[in-house]
Amino acid sequence: MHTEILVPVDSTPGGIQISDYSDTFSHLKTKRFSGFFLRDFFSKSEKSKIDPVIEVERIELEGELEAEAQHINLPFKLLDYQSNLQSLVYQSRFADVMVVGSFSPEMAAYFDRLFPEKLLSSIHCPLYLISKSTNDFQEIVFVFDCSVSSLAALKSFISMFGDKYYNTRITIVTVCPEQEAGVYFEKHLIDYVQNLFEDVGILPMSNKNLIENLINYGSKSTKPLLIMGQSALELIESKTFLKRIAGEGMSLFYSNN
Repeated sequence: MHTEILVPVDSTPGGIQISDYSDTFSHLKTKRFSGFFLRDFFSKSEKSKIDPVIEVERIELEGELEAEAQHINLPFKLLDYQSNLQSLVYQSRFADVMVVGSFSPEMAAYFDRLFPEKLLSSIHCPLYLISKSTNDFQEIVFVFDCSVSSLAALKSFISMFGDKYYNTRITIVTVCPEQEAGVYFEKHLIDYVQNLFEDVGILPMSNKNLIENLINYGSKSTKPLLIMGQSALELIESKTFLKRIAGEGMSLFYSNN
């Protein structure tokens, strides 16, 4: 069974290095990378703001990526050009993850202009933002708010990286309401995580100012990975929050589903 990985190849100036992505997923024996240009899916008004010089570099970048992938024997293809954003959303249904590397304060500053409007809230696979500082984090911080999307994010991450990070410390930030259903859900979740990771911590946190408190906690860890459900949208839609987590060297893995 192949792991299907979507990669926006123009997420960084000058294009990506496909070898960096290969290293991140090197533990997976069978994987396929599908690259695409974010600029293809912008609306006409948004495309008018794109520097024409960048378009000229497109063919050169395509050739470089395909040559690099062939050199390291990596299954990689570029998706056919389609200008309909909905086509990319449907494509994401068949992917296991969309990955964006080299996440930095500089990228965070233009993040709202990097992705077509509504793409990040519409995709059907998890999004993995990997810090430019490292992808070898020392702690996983999983935000469990009793939503199905937060559990989906965790299970997706485990299916791809569980064997690689089972001995990494994971802290479960619980944000569940004090209702019977939430208590049971939380209990089963903790049992589930403790069966998969060796070092598990639990940190109750209020839903009030959640993102602010979460970033403050993460800043005290060593370049942690945040795993979140739909509550991550509040984070990625805020340039201030994004620049802070990028500045702290944090990575983010989130799911809308």
